[in-house]
Amino acid sequence: MGAGDYMGVYMIVETIKNSKDRLDLKQLDSDDVTLPKIQGGYIWKFEWMAAEEPTLPCTGPAATCWNYLEVVDPSPLQPQQRDWLRGHIQEFNDVLRAPNFADPTTGYRRYIEVDSFVDLMIVNELSREMDSYVRSSHFYKDRDSKIFAGPLWDFDLSFGVGGFFANDQVAGWQHQQTRQPSANDWFAQLLRDPAFVDQARSRWQTLRRGLLSDTALQARINALATPLTNAAQRNFQRWPNLSAPAVSFFRTPTSPTWQGQVQVMRDWMLRRAAWLDSTAGWGGTVTTSPPTPTTPPPSPTTPPPTTPPPTTPPPPSAGCTATYAVTSQWSGGFQGEVRVTAGTAAISGWTVTWTYANGQSITQSWNATVTSQGSAVTARNVVYNGALGAGSSTTFGFLGSSTGTLSTPTLTCSATR
Repeated sequence: MGAGDYMGVYMIVETIKNSKDRLDLKQLDSDDVTLPKIQGGYIWKFEWMAAEEPTLPCTGPAATCWNYLEVVDPSPLQPQQRDWLRGHIQEFNDVLRAPNFADPTTGYRRYIEVDSFVDLMIVNELSREMDSYVRSSHFYKDRDSKIFAGPLWDFDLSFGVGGFFANDQVAGWQHQQTRQPSANDWFAQLLRDPAFVDQARSRWQTLRRGLLSDTALQARINALATPLTNAAQRNFQRWPNLSAPAVSFFRTPTSPTWQGQVQVMRDWMLRRAAWLDSTAGWGGTVTTSPPTPTTPPPSPTTPPPTTPPPTTPPPPSAGCTATYAVTSQWSGGFQGEVRVTAGTAAISGWTVTWTYANGQSITQSWNATVTSQGSAVTARNVVYNGALGAGSSTTFGFLGSSTGTLSTPTLTCSATR
């Protein structure tokens, strides 16, 4: 073999199957056609306009039915198993439309593992994968278990690549992009329940403080990209399509270098996360029920407690604070992140300023409009992350160059209401 035989970088993946080292569910044998064994395990998926047999039909008006539901496992699927699974999914589908669908005991929570639906929705919305919810959208049910959403699959048209159904736009909800006929409307129905919305919002905010924080996302990208650096150069020598605005009929961002392409994806992801942090996304307050009083009311013979005179609370602060962190560095350069947090009152915009020392300067930024005058740096919010609720945060990032030892500047944050 010679250099002419080189074909570039390939990705090898495993498909979703029911096996010990993949999705480990109870195995349905051909004679498992009665209770309790007939209850699982099953894997199915929605494949909009592409489902293959065996498929499951839905009964009822077209507006309330699913389409393109393909059973992945077991294979072969026995007629009794097909009828049981179709009936179980039909029950769930119908309950989603019942007047008491949100009842915690008799409603949809009786049928599904809600946490899995929340997590799948968060990944679908963060990535805006073009086929989210409608294609390669898997679900499974084990014996004596509820329905789980997942595992995740098929993320080629994501993080700003694709250009259909608004999936390249940073703002907006992917679940609101519809196709006709619809594969299913399960998430639209679930989002009618304020408790489900609250659960998704709370989960997102928790993940943003850890696994999906800007720092963690950056570290994950770096960990995946760094080992590919030399191979990517060879790949794009073999396939020089970095500046092509489309692959087949899908739009794709362009950059003259592979590192630039990674940066485009990085920027898109962080801006998308910032939109989801906004009040238009999941950045609002999580609603909680008021606590149940544990102290009994005083008896009629007990004198009423003395009420202290009212005091005038201080006016809420419209300020903000900002913290600075270097997330990675290399010879002659570094990457940084600033977290802006509103004070005790909501703000409509923010400005962060600082002064660098030791020859540091910013060369590129995202999630903020950054200008420099000498060593003085000013960063202002962009349109989608200026409004912050009391105590809420957002982040912006940047790349910089340095001719000396990195130092941590003192930041000043000012806000408008």
